[in-house]
Amino acid sequence: MQINEWDEHYKDEKYLMWWPSENLVRYISSYFNNKKDRKSINILDFGCGNGRHLRLLKESVKKYDFDINLHGVDISAHAVELARNFLKDHRLDNENIDVYDGEKLKYENSSFNLVYSIAVLDQLKFSQAQQLVDEIYRVLGDDGTFVLDIELKDDSSIKEGDTLVEANTVIVSDGCEKGMYQHYFEDNEIKRLFAKWGTINYEYETIFSRYSEMKKLSSYKRVLLTITKKR
Repeated sequence: MQINEWDEHYKDEKYLMWWPSENLVRYISSYFNNKKDRKSINILDFGCGNGRHLRLLKESVKKYDFDINLHGVDISAHAVELARNFLKDHRLDNENIDVYDGEKLKYENSSFNLVYSIAVLDQLKFSQAQQLVDEIYRVLGDDGTFVLDIELKDDSSIKEGDTLVEANTVIVSDGCEKGMYQHYFEDNEIKRLFAKWGTINYEYETIFSRYSEMKKLSSYKRVLLTITKKR
């Protein structure tokens, strides 16, 4: 994993987003509105970054009156510091946010009811993504849900100047994630990632536009998936 690169990314705050993913907002609203059992819910933000989604969940706790134990992890120590300060600035509890070593999560087996990960797995090589999915499987309880957001492959995915390092994975040549891995997922890869899981649900698909540093306009598709860990 590119731990040093992501630490530098978070030190340069120019490109950071401080608002939550719209698709995750939709999913979280549906999740709590449809949940009748208000017993303690353990949730993990995997790749919490600067804390934009931790804030969403912590404010949802107040709105829906659930007993939620929320944890966040990120490989960037600077991102974790930003997340703690961001929550503190909004007068929210900033405990249980920790640096992840990129190998093994510190939690016991079946610790969580819900794990979400936004724009994380597609910033890795496929083998690294598989390793992380297996670790999430370990810490997620039976019938728990994994929610993730990834970029899908299309005919225009590989950009001029990007360096192909393996099938569907490039090193980005420009923009805010210059020098980072970007993996473009195909359907067969998604099925391989979650072969031992339950049904894969495509919740939301969104088309985005972006400009490169060369002022070239391109579009890309992101999808929010939910997968339940079967017993």
